[in-house]
Amino acid sequence: MNACTYSTMLGTYHDGELSAEDRSKVEAHLAHCPACAAELEHYVRLSGTFAAFEPPRIAPEALRRIANEPPVWVQRGYLRFVESLTGIAAAILLAASGWMIYQQRVAIPVATAPTSALSVAMNPEQLDTSDTRTPLPDWVDDLASQQRAE
Repeated sequence: MNACTYSTMLGTYHDGELSAEDRSKVEAHLAHCPACAAELEHYVRLSGTFAAFEPPRIAPEALRRIANEPPVWVQRGYLRFVESLTGIAAAILLAASGWMIYQQRVAIPVATAPTSALSVAMNPEQLDTSDTRTPLPDWVDDLASQQRAE
């Protein structure tokens, strides 16, 4: 490993990626630094080795076999697992939707009391017994009689 400050630029110099200014600086430095010159020579030899390497040829029959073989995740049954999980999720969704619809149909409607009945329930002393047109619920009468008893 070279400790020279220019050693970090040697790879980009070898690849031809330096600007013209930096390239001329590195070339001037290489003339005076044998460590950087040796490292650059190492890069040149390494590139030559990789350039001379020829990858092995794969037989056409092997390529056809590879192309026709299903992916590994299909062979291992992941697809079957995901399909089952999707079916279970759909069944749960349908059951929950049906239950929600059923609950909406059988829900007991809440009777809304007029605001005057609510105010009487809150303050039974405001009860006007002379008006007999609208009968009050029994619980209002019970509440009013309890308030009078106290």
